Amino acid sequence: MSPNISEIIFATLEFIFYSFAFLAILSYIILAVISVVETGNYMKKNSFVNYNKILSSSISPSISIIAPAYNETLNIVENVRSLLSTHYVNYDVIIVNDGSKDDSLEKLIKAYDLVKVDYLINQQIPTKPLR
Repeated sequence: MSPNISEIIFATLEFIFYSFAFLAILSYIILAVISVVETGNYMKKNSFVNYNKILSSSISPSISIIAPAYNETLNIVENVRSLLSTHYVNYDVIIVNDGSKDDSLEKLIKAYDLVKVDYLINQQIPTKPLR
C-alpha cells in the first residue's frame, strides 16, 4: 500500500512546521547565550565606574522631566514623589496640568507647599496666558 498524495503533503507540511519550530527555538537559545556573554563583558568593563558619583556631580548636564497630569487626583502626589526620587543632581520636574477638572493642583500645593513664582517668559509664539 503506497501513500497517497494527501498523506505526502501532510507529512511534508508537518516536517516544515517542526523544522521551523526547531529553528525558532534554536535561534532564541543562541540569542540568550550571546546576551549572557555580552552582559558579562559589559559588567566587567564597567565594574570600576561609580554611576552614583557621576549622577551626583555638579558638572553633569541639567535635564527637565516633563509629565502631563490630566485628572490625576488619585495618584498625582505619588507620581511626583516618584519623579523627585531620582539620584540625578541637576534636574527640574515640570508637571503640566492641562485643564484638569479635579483637585490635582490643590493636592500638589498642599503636599509640597508650593508657592506661586513669577517667571519672565519670552513669548515667541502667541498662546493663552499661563495660570
